[in-house]
Amino acid sequence: MAESNTACGNLRERVSVLKLEETETGYIWQAARRVWANVQPDRGVNLFSKAGTGALGVEIVLRRQQLQKGAMLLWRGQYVYVSDVQPMDLGHLLVSGALVRLSQCVANVHKAQQGLTFPAVLTEKYVAHEQIDPYAVNILTYVLVTPPEVKLQRGGLVQVDGTAYEVRLAHELDPSKIEYEIVRKADL
Repeated sequence: MAESNTACGNLRERVSVLKLEETETGYIWQAARRVWANVQPDRGVNLFSKAGTGALGVEIVLRRQQLQKGAMLLWRGQYVYVSDVQPMDLGHLLVSGALVRLSQCVANVHKAQQGLTFPAVLTEKYVAHEQIDPYAVNILTYVLVTPPEVKLQRGGLVQVDGTAYEVRLAHELDPSKIEYEIVRKADL
């Protein structure tokens, strides 16, 4: 019996490859298939968002298949946002990803009829502090990373995990995602 090639590592973990599916009310990530993979935590931070902060990274080796930047994987109950896919050898891919938390969102909550529901990744941008007499206000700015199918109205409101935010900017140049800068004010 020929010795198997272990250059890709041992593919011993099950990873679900998720597919964005349209529903009557919006979008959801659904499991498309389960694959064998070798998942290794990365020592650095994965900068999956150009406008926001990064998250803990992982490197995943799996057999060649259709997988693109911006895809979502599920590994050990954690979501992995795919930030890069590179061929490793003839039969494998090297996938870089960020361990993220999915937020449940609703678009256009400022209108009488709310918009679509969708999953997105919320990441921090920065926090500004503004002193207004006699109280102080925090201006909280986040980045909402959405699939390119999700279109939000600038100036409108989006609800993220039950909290409403104003949509300020849309970074749309990356074909695998849209990054929306969202803002809300909170009293200190």
